[in-house]
Amino acid sequence: MFELDLGGSLNNLGIRYDKLGFLEKALGATQHSVEIYERLSEKKPNAFEAYLAIILNSLGNRYRKLGYRKKALQAGQRSLEILERLSAKNPDAFESDMAKSLNSLGGFYSELGHCKEALKVARRAVEIYERLNAKNPDAFEPDLASSLNNLGLFYSELKLHQEALGAAQRAVEICERLSERISDRFEPDLAMSLNNQGRFYHELGQREEALAAAQRAVKIYERLSGKNPDAYESGLAMSLGTLGSIFRGNEDVLAAATFIRGIQVLSRLFFRMPMAFDHLMVKLCKAYFSCCAHAGQDPDEELLIPIMEKLEALSSESSAADSN
Repeated sequence: MFELDLGGSLNNLGIRYDKLGFLEKALGATQHSVEIYERLSEKKPNAFEAYLAIILNSLGNRYRKLGYRKKALQAGQRSLEILERLSAKNPDAFESDMAKSLNSLGGFYSELGHCKEALKVARRAVEIYERLNAKNPDAFEPDLASSLNNLGLFYSELKLHQEALGAAQRAVEICERLSERISDRFEPDLAMSLNNQGRFYHELGQREEALAAAQRAVKIYERLSGKNPDAYESGLAMSLGTLGSIFRGNEDVLAAATFIRGIQVLSRLFFRMPMAFDHLMVKLCKAYFSCCAHAGQDPDEELLIPIMEKLEALSSESSAADSN
């Protein structure tokens, strides 16, 4: 009983550390929780395997945030293996957990460049959530929208732009409906869906539609980050990156101004939790430098030098982590 309580407490502690940005401590607590549930599962698999699978999925997300991409994938694969076995015996009890595991696994595959595998598991997640949503939309529509957003991103990575847009449009439709009912809860999901929709319209060359969706996403994230910057400044920076990409080529001065604003917004969180936001910061900086070159203007070195120094240090750390 003591070990069971300790395992649950450590998992909760990992969640708290993660929300506060203490990523190493979050990883340590989750690793310890997994070790406990592995021991419990060996003794009583019927009682504890499901808990082990759920915490392994959390462990994968902890590894991902710290740049341990291969370890993230391994944890995600173990989680899915357990849940597939459990779901085969009792789908009503375990399909929703399996869909969550599939969603995470898609992200782990994507970050290692395994785009086809990412798309395959994302499709499975959507199929499960569609089935669950048909029975209980109040419980599963938000999860369906989230899985559709992931599916759209993986379609986009494989240059399947029309399919990506179709997935994003479905996600927007769901989130619009949910946000009308409970705006505080579902506006963040709507903003993410609109951001993806704008990106995919842009990839198809539909500039006006892309601008409309991306500008809506920015406005929502501006409002949300004004209330809770820790939770939503990264979303605002991401949406500014999407908007800048749409301006790029035709209006490079405006694009550069949009990218630098995204960099400014992200800087506070980046220096506090660099491993969590390095990918987005790299994208924003590269796009900003390119736009400055095309527009014939000098980049803001005072802002960028400390960021570039930190990114160089992170690159060395990440290379060491990937070798593990």
